[in-house]
Amino acid sequence: MRVGLARGDGSSRVLVGDPTLPRSEFDLGAVYAEFGYDRLDSAYFPRHGQAFRLGWRGERESLGSSADADIVEAEWLMARSHLRWSMVLGVEGGTALDDRVVSPQQLFTLGGFLELSGLPTDALAGTQYGLARAIVFRRVSRGGTGLFEYPAYFGVSLEAGNVWATRDDVEWSGLETGGSIFLGAESPVGPVYLAAGLAEGGERAFYLLLGRTF
Repeated sequence: MRVGLARGDGSSRVLVGDPTLPRSEFDLGAVYAEFGYDRLDSAYFPRHGQAFRLGWRGERESLGSSADADIVEAEWLMARSHLRWSMVLGVEGGTALDDRVVSPQQLFTLGGFLELSGLPTDALAGTQYGLARAIVFRRVSRGGTGLFEYPAYFGVSLEAGNVWATRDDVEWSGLETGGSIFLGAESPVGPVYLAAGLAEGGERAFYLLLGRTF
């Protein structure tokens, strides 16, 4: 469990879009709380267990924020396996109550590997989001104690979700779908992935990634 206070400031400007839009500045001042439960047997390629996380952030003018806002986010993962095969199921979502955030960084985003995989990273942004994914992978190497002997996995994923501008926009018919095929391996500096993704509408993306992805 974690509770605390946060204070900061920042600014934003348009990179793509109407160049006449003004630069904006904001102040952050919030109290936050988070509860996490993690019994997965691996942070990278789990075979057993489950994990859950629930967090809330309350921006308050009384703490120095430019405006009041409440943001809630939750995530659940479950892993099961049989012989060399493993499956990871996950559901996550978030809402900015009253459709309000203080800074662009507080918007929820989707896009990238395992997040509607065919879309570019952070291609979608809004105050509401939801995502469900199923990942199946098979261990294709024995692994060992040698310098270059690391566990390797071949897998596929299916994803469905979207990001919405307001709570009134959220509807099942608005879900987007995506998927990926990947080769992953554990290394001394974390997991490494080589992947190809496809999203609804025919968008495609290719990835070479280092680091945890879910």
